[in-house]
Amino acid sequence: MPSPSNGIEPQTTSPKLIIQNALPTDAEAIAEIGATTFAASFLHSMPAEHMQAYLDEAYTPTAISRDIANKQNQFFVARQRSGASTETGQVVGFIQMKLGTTEPCIPRNVPMCEVHRIYVSVDHHGGGVGQLMMERGLEWARDRLLGPKEVDVDGKERRAGVWLGVWEENVKAQRFYGRWGFEEQLGTHDFVMGDTKQTDLLIVKWL
Repeated sequence: MPSPSNGIEPQTTSPKLIIQNALPTDAEAIAEIGATTFAASFLHSMPAEHMQAYLDEAYTPTAISRDIANKQNQFFVARQRSGASTETGQVVGFIQMKLGTTEPCIPRNVPMCEVHRIYVSVDHHGGGVGQLMMERGLEWARDRLLGPKEVDVDGKERRAGVWLGVWEENVKAQRFYGRWGFEEQLGTHDFVMGDTKQTDLLIVKWL
């Protein structure tokens, strides 16, 4: 897997946006989008101090820089076009694909990866940013898990999957994932922040 910081590798997918590998210098923007969007989505469901403790752990520039450098992660950012440059445009969303994560219900006999995070800046919701990022993330997953050939040497079709966890009460997100083929529920797990415990549905898209 190429390091997320190796080059730009732009994916021209929209006249106004470009989806590309995250750079180390994107850590601050990713942290800001992640913290702001996560709080807007979930603050109503827990005490404010539990939320802040989680954000201070997971969504600081230092924490995100560490995540970007981890070769088990692949970050893509949605960047607004800024003239002829693709490096200086504003980051308006990100997706984090992650290898090596699992849960008891996740199959271990087929290649799997996780959509660990996908967030869009609040003021860009509804503009198709999430769709472009999911498209790029799934494209990366197919290449990474299946490689150039989609059949085994014995001629049988290979099977791989992409899984994610979504809060059981987040119906809007569930609908979004459903449109991308995340339809089979494999199980659940607890997502704990402080004394707050939420149940996530673990759903999979087979490739």
